Amino acid sequence: MVYGAIQRHGGVLEVRSEPDEGTVIDVYLPLLLENVKEALIEKVQMMDGQGEAVLLVDDDEMLLDTTEEVLTAAELPCGRGHQWLCSSRVFQRASR
Repeated sequence: MVYGAIQRHGGVLEVRSEPDEGTVIDVYLPLLLENVKEALIEKVQMMDGQGEAVLLVDDDEMLLDTTEEVLTAAELPCGRGHQWLCSSRVFQRASR
């Protein structure tokens, strides 16, 4: 019954079992990105900032793209740290 419901929703069910270790069941369901983005944009727009800009740093390009899209849609200034060194210098200056 669970397997069928997961398949109907375009998901995947993975089961791993080891003797004396137990069983792990992972359920993966697709994320409706547009709904999530809309909800995030609404939440971000409710934030009361003081004109700060957001520096985006991550090694996951897809995460950076999505975050930048949400912040831009919410009209918050943001930019990407092009290198770890650049981001590290900015962080060091800010934490002094």
